[in-house]
Amino acid sequence: MARKSKVNRKLVIVVGGFSAAAVLLLGAVLAVNQFWLKNAARNIAAGDELMAQGQYRQAYGMYGRAASKEPAVLSHIEKMEAALLKVVPTSAQQASDDYRTFVGLKRGRVRAQPGDPAQWRMLFDVLEEEADLYPNFDGWLQVEGVARDMLEVAAPGSDAAKAGEEEFVYARARRESLLSAGERTDLERRCETFLAANPKAWRAWTALIDLRTEDVVRLRATGQEQVATRRLEQLDKTIADMKSAVAGTPDDPAATLALAEVAFDRLVLDVREGRRVMYAKLDRSPLGTAVEAMKAAAVASGRPSAIRAVSTRLLSVGELADANAFAKAWLEAHPEDLVTGGFALELLATGADTDDSYVAIRERAGKIMEQPQGTTSLASSVQSETRSRAIQVLID
Repeated sequence: MARKSKVNRKLVIVVGGFSAAAVLLLGAVLAVNQFWLKNAARNIAAGDELMAQGQYRQAYGMYGRAASKEPAVLSHIEKMEAALLKVVPTSAQQASDDYRTFVGLKRGRVRAQPGDPAQWRMLFDVLEEEADLYPNFDGWLQVEGVARDMLEVAAPGSDAAKAGEEEFVYARARRESLLSAGERTDLERRCETFLAANPKAWRAWTALIDLRTEDVVRLRATGQEQVATRRLEQLDKTIADMKSAVAGTPDDPAATLALAEVAFDRLVLDVREGRRVMYAKLDRSPLGTAVEAMKAAAVASGRPSAIRAVSTRLLSVGELADANAFAKAWLEAHPEDLVTGGFALELLATGADTDDSYVAIRERAGKIMEQPQGTTSLASSVQSETRSRAIQVLID
């Protein structure tokens, strides 16, 4: 009996010892996990030190560790963006990859705060800025897809749902030439329904006006003059309604630009024959007023895509010299904008038929070549190919 008791005591001691060791080990693992592996604050502090030392790519990586531990904390993503925007890529591929990563961070914002329209707006602004660089409206198709995603996660009737709907109709209308007649009709009705409840939504107004403008052009092209006239009356009423609802919107230069573009396009519509503009028939006095308003609004918006859009409109009415001058003035103040720099180079090449124009082309190409490699941005991501085009121009 005594022997059995002695054996049991040994067993208890052994088992108890292992249990205590296991508890201590588990406690140590949990402590390390909590205070080291999952301690995002340590990563943020390390990232801040690296930023102070100018080691921006390493700081980005350290902030990324914090974000992976706390993906819903928006400030971690903001720090990643700040670090990445200071990185100078060392190759064309790295420049492209860094910019795609930057766009990915904007997507990370909406994953962290899916109910916040401001985070979605930041993503839309980035995607819109590069949308015109893609062929076949693929850039706008991407924007439309993101708007669909927003509508799927937004609560019905919320500010996020309204913002998603406005962006959806705006992006889809940009691709109206690729839509079927039925799709255009459905989109027009969708715009009307949305605007009835949200009359200050300038993107939805722009979408509706674009649809009706192009419909007038189609009807005229097929000889349906009476129907085109009725449609034109409807378009003019829509433009008047937009001006009444949107004019004077405070602190929104984009809305002011949209109104200016609508006014310009309406003047041009009367001399359009299909895709051609018979600009010799244009009344230059009201056109000049519309152009000045449009140019001022584009500069106030601060968006390079707006500068390119205005220059393209000027070119469409035969104002090549004005288009070149407008782009040049912007680039003198923003030489780092190599997207517009490349656009301006092609714009100059469009009318290259004099010694002065060739001098201007060489000057623009030279300025592109002189521009140092920029930090992470859309311009930096296309800097290599823009330089290649400039070299080709200089050689030719």
